[in-house]
Amino acid sequence: MALKLVFDAPKGSRPKAGRLYLMKTTLGYVPVGATSTEAFFGAAVMIHPYRAIVSDPKDTTWYPLIENNELLIPPLRIRKQDFKKGGCFTPIRDKAAPVPIPFDRYFYYQMSMP
Repeated sequence: MALKLVFDAPKGSRPKAGRLYLMKTTLGYVPVGATSTEAFFGAAVMIHPYRAIVSDPKDTTWYPLIENNELLIPPLRIRKQDFKKGGCFTPIRDKAAPVPIPFDRYFYYQMSMP
């Protein structure tokens, strides 16, 4: 089975840089950090997917992966329209959640559209 984004929620949320989200996929949720809302001339959100697939959104065992910056795949650019309209991003509201660490210069930024 392939890992694909699921755009089936009725409404989404506005992306905020420096915030953690759970991205809904065909295999479960993948934690992501929104590191830039001005990617690709301001039309996209740069996200960093971390190396975890979470079945329960209340699970917090993946927090150390953010501190170590362990990425699942290279950072992605998600169009802002998809981020808002699709609703596949659930914000993490836990006060104890770590802050995502952006890579300033990542080799695959140029061709990382999903």
